Amino acid sequence: MRRLAAVLVLIAPLLSFQLFASGCAKTPEDAKRAYKNGDYKTAYKVLKPFAEKGDPDSQFLLGEIYKRGHGVPQDDAMAMNWYRRAAWQGQPNAQNNLGILYFRSQAMKPDYVQAHVWLNIAASNLPVAKERETAVKNRDLIAAFMTPSQIAEAEKSAREWKPKMEQKRER
Repeated sequence: MRRLAAVLVLIAPLLSFQLFASGCAKTPEDAKRAYKNGDYKTAYKVLKPFAEKGDPDSQFLLGEIYKRGHGVPQDDAMAMNWYRRAAWQGQPNAQNNLGILYFRSQAMKPDYVQAHVWLNIAASNLPVAKERETAVKNRDLIAAFMTPSQIAEAEKSAREWKPKMEQKRER
């Protein structure tokens, strides 16, 4: 009996850790893996609380989920909401996608100035050269639809832009 008690004392922490790790300890990294594996419902479920608390990478990925309709109905307005929240905190992929949505979103009239602003900011912040080049090309294509005063306004806004950390909301 003592031997059984000793074994239980030794393995109890391991069992509780395994239960914790397998069930309730979900992180944004877990959600990214689920997303990459096509398990969009799990990705959404795990990301949403982190996004609501202000995590910009989680907000960006929720924007992707809504933009592509992965596990949820496709919704450009919701995608824009999550991209905007992440973009304002400095998430460069969200900045890029927000600029594209301002240019192409079917649910609203294109806003060339905002598209130019966000693509300009993204081009300054994207870490991969090819992504930066694409943002610059898209920004320059949008400029063809703009007046010189709109371009000047967009460039000024992009120069003056500063990230704003979102207030973390506690539940």
